[in-house]
Amino acid sequence: MVGNSRLHWAWFMGKTFCWAWDTDYLPANVVEQMKQPWGSGEWNKRILPPSLIAELEVIQEIVGNNFQYRDRPLSLYLASVVPSQTALWQTYPDVQMITLDQVPLQGVYPTLGIDRALALWGAGEWQLPVLVIDAGTALTLTGADANRCLIGEQFYQA
Repeated sequence: MVGNSRLHWAWFMGKTFCWAWDTDYLPANVVEQMKQPWGSGEWNKRILPPSLIAELEVIQEIVGNNFQYRDRPLSLYLASVVPSQTALWQTYPDVQMITLDQVPLQGVYPTLGIDRALALWGAGEWQLPVLVIDAGTALTLTGADANRCLIGEQFYQA
């Protein structure tokens, strides 16, 4: 997820959530390095938490040549609210863009940020109705009713 001021990462093995972390935006040369297979270069040490790197190295040792990313770049799903970062990441070879029309919520409007829509959808997977309070670059409150319909929002910027 490309936020207004940082990159928000999550690592999944299949459909199982494993890790989440944040980094600063990456320069174009690091994104270029990430286009290489997992085992090449040092780019992974620039963006992955050390504990995740250690766990992935153990997994790679156990499964050896069957490690799915040994010979190809990582797959990325990307949601972004920053056009310049979106353009940079669209050059990545295995990227799937997540857009507002793919989020199963009713009553959304075209300028609703994908970050807010995804947070609301994710929270709604636990319980509806729901109110999401996000204290990122701006403080936002976004709600959905029991039918997954956007019912209100507030936006505060310092």
